[in-house]
Order: sequence, then C-alpha cells, then structure tokens
Amino acid sequence: MSSVFKRLHDTRSFLLPPPSRLNYQGPFPFKISMRLETPNLLVFDDPLALARCHVCACPTDIYVPDLRSLFMAPSRGLALLQALDDACWEATEARFLSDEPWAKATFSPAGLALPRPTLRKEHVLSGLNYPPSQFQLHLQYLLPPLTPYHWGLHRSGKHFSAGRFFPLQYVYKALTALRDDGQGGVPSCLGMDASELCAAVLARTGVRA
Repeated sequence: MSSVFKRLHDTRSFLLPPPSRLNYQGPFPFKISMRLETPNLLVFDDPLALARCHVCACPTDIYVPDLRSLFMAPSRGLALLQALDDACWEATEARFLSDEPWAKATFSPAGLALPRPTLRKEHVLSGLNYPPSQFQLHLQYLLPPLTPYHWGLHRSGKHFSAGRFFPLQYVYKALTALRDDGQGGVPSCLGMDASELCAAVLARTGVRA
C-alpha cells in the first residue's frame, strides 16, 4: 500500500530551485483560479477550459500519479474519488450555479429549471485522462454547454476520446466491483496501458469500459 499512496513529503525525488529562480514562462500563464481549498485537495479552473464551468480537483496530501493507482487499492481509491467528486460539485454550486447572472447567461430556461441533483447526476461531464497531461491525479469536471470550438473538436474525436478519457461513472463502477469481490486490487496494474487495464477489469468483474 505504501508504494501506491505516498505522502508528498515522503516522495520528493527531485529538488525545486528557490521560487525566485523558477521559470514562470510557458505556453500559458502558470496561474490557477482557485475555487475551493481544503487541507487535502484543491479545486481550480482548468487553464484549458472546454466550457464556461470546467474545474479540476486534485489531492494535495498524497501523491497519486495517475488513475492506475486507484486500481491497486479499490476501497481507498473509491474514497479518494468520492472526495474529489464532492469537492468539484461543492465548488460548482458555490462559485458558478449560485451566481444568478452567470447561470442565466450560460443555461437555457430548461437547464435553469433542472433540480440540482438531476443536474449533477445526469448532465455533469466528469472523468480522468490516462495517459494524463500532468502526473498528479486530477478529476476533470465540466458543466455543458461546451464552447463552440471545443464542441467541434469533440465531434471530430479530439475530446473525451475512447481509450484515454475514463468517465467517472465507469471508474466508480469498476472500483466498486473490485472492492466487492474481495480479491483486492488489480495485480501489476501500474505497468498496464489503458486497454490492458480495462481488459483486466472486464475479465474479473464484467464491468465494460
């Protein structure tokens, strides 16, 4: 277990230079718009947002390089995933949905009339990428509509692509099945690619990606 979920202060395999010597230049500003912070996680606007409400959540007290680690310890993986999911929704309600002018400018009248539980359960787009763009687990969490540009990219297969984007519902279902069968995690999953991991989960649980 210690090789899967390691505390950050125990896993620093590199040394960062002093802040004054860090290079803050890149393809976009190295800044984040914070939406929620707890002792264990952060929720912030995705710097490359696909929608007017697109946040990411990541743990800050443990190092989890990508979603494969969740499958090493299904029970702990589920608990972490639920914490990220709940934090994203809390931030979405407090920072977006509660802003009436923003909501009216974003949603149709039918969208505005939806009960919050229905909006969360049936309309939120959420999931994890593997391979990830950053090697610390982060949950993608969006409220439609996508921007026209990104909707076009999605229609051309460049967003939420099969084999890379793992919907939150699938990850929940797979981890729950692995936990409930009493056999522990998926052996050697840290060395698997996406297709191998999905095949291992399907063979053992019948849960299909």
